[in-house]
Formats: sequence, structure tokens, C-alpha cells
Amino acid sequence: MKIKITFSRNDVKRVRDVVTMMAGHTIVVERRDRNVCRRGIDLSHKIIWKRQIGCLLTTQQKSSADSAVQRFIRSNSPLLLLDQCKEAKDIVRLAESEFDAFGGIRRTTVISKQIAHNFRWLNGGGWDELDTVLIPLRKAPLSKEKERACATQIDKLLKGFGPKQSRNLLQWLGLTQYEIPIDSRILKWLRELGNGGSLDLLSSSALGETDYYCCIMDTIQELCTQAEVLPCIFDASVFASFEKS
Repeated sequence: MKIKITFSRNDVKRVRDVVTMMAGHTIVVERRDRNVCRRGIDLSHKIIWKRQIGCLLTTQQKSSADSAVQRFIRSNSPLLLLDQCKEAKDIVRLAESEFDAFGGIRRTTVISKQIAHNFRWLNGGGWDELDTVLIPLRKAPLSKEKERACATQIDKLLKGFGPKQSRNLLQWLGLTQYEIPIDSRILKWLRELGNGGSLDLLSSSALGETDYYCCIMDTIQELCTQAEVLPCIFDASVFASFEKS
């Protein structure tokens, strides 16, 4: 699949401007430290477990800083603690009870089943397979092609992920610079570029299709190349611009 979207000099300038404007925002500073400077990368199973739950929770629901989802991710819920999950008799029941008690989280039945599926797979030998995918990314930044290959593998291994959340996990762990999770904020920002309407082709619903997602990702990477900005920093800058803080 090929989608031809062209950008003007003004579009490229807007990318540079948002990156410059948001350079001091906490979100951007943390992204630069982790994904570019590669400080504090932690690939322990307890961190990966917590992050994969965060990815499932941020699918198809509000995930701004003050949202119920983000507050849950910052909580001390036993669901987020791998050791406590290992002691639980029923992960689905644990997840549902935690979500119900917390409140404000959608799709709890679906997410609970996905969490339980991933728990069973990981603890049945899946950790070794997942480690094999992630460890090469920890050693040094890889090419955008290799990042994409890793995201594709994550999508196949973990239930409920898809192209967006596979990239979200990798970026959240500090492992990627080129492949980013494309969400509604990124699409809204791109649609506002003054390029004669060609970005009307962008569709949030179609991003669940890997081929379409990769086409849009290629477009974003090209725009960032022209602006001399890493996609992971562009992503953080756009996200920060919507936080209004």
C-alpha cells in the first residue's frame, strides 16, 4: 500500500516549531533522556509486565495525564505487580475487581481477558521469546527497519496489541526512536498542516491495519527527516502540546 502525501516548507517548519516550543516540557525531557540518551532503560520482567498492561489500558480510551487510565497506571494496584499476579488464583477476576474498584476505565472485560492471556503465555515460556526481541534494542539504537521488525514481532506475541500498542510498548521502554504509536493526537496535528487537503486520507479506524499504519508511519518519518527531528521527539512534543502544561 502506498499513500502519497507531500509536505510544504511551512509544514516542515511547524514540526521544528512544536519541537522547539515543547523542548522543556517534562514529557519531552523524559523522552529525550530515555529514548535518545538511553538513560534508565529497564527491561526487567516486572517493568515490562506493568508497561504491557499500560498499553492495553490506553487502547481506545482517554489517556491524558489526569485520566482514569493514567491514574491507574500510577497506582499501587497488585495487578501492576508481577509477583503479586503470580500469587493470584484468577488473573481475570483480579483485573476485573481492580478496574471496577478504581472506576472510570472502559473495556474492562476485554482488557482483563487480554491481560490473563498474556500472563499465561509469558509465564509459560513467553518471557524468553520476548526477551529475545527486546534485548538487541537495549544494546544500541537500531535502524528504523529493524525497529519496525521488532514492533511486528511484539504485535504477534502479545494479545490485544496491534501496530500502535506494539510501538507504544517499545517506545515506553525507551528502545525506539523511529517507530512511534500513532494516535488521535498525532492525526489531529497532522490534519492541521496546510498541505492542500491531502491529509484527509488519514483515518483513525484504518490504523488497526498494519499495512496502512506503516504507510502513515513512513510519511511521518519522511516529514521528521526533512525537519531533522527524531520521530520519538516529534511524538513527545505533539503529545505535550495537547497537555497544556
